[in-house]
Amino acid sequence: QEPCEKMAKENRLEIAEIKRLVKQFYKIAIVTKDEHKKLPPMPPDWDGEDIFYRYKKAGIELHPREYVIKKIKL
Repeated sequence: QEPCEKMAKENRLEIAEIKRLVKQFYKIAIVTKDEHKKLPPMPPDWDGEDIFYRYKKAGIELHPREYVIKKIKL
């Protein structure tokens, strides 16, 4: 969200960049209620790349799916 807000304020937000960011950062994780309670906001020491960083900080192990149910075209 922050990169898009910054680009919009600078009047340089483009659809291609929004698509790139969504493809890079939009992921879905299924966690239990207890795991969700442990999840912190993205820590200030986040490198801006590892989207699973806060899960690692909370000690939550995620298991990738073997398949995609429905691929969304952006």
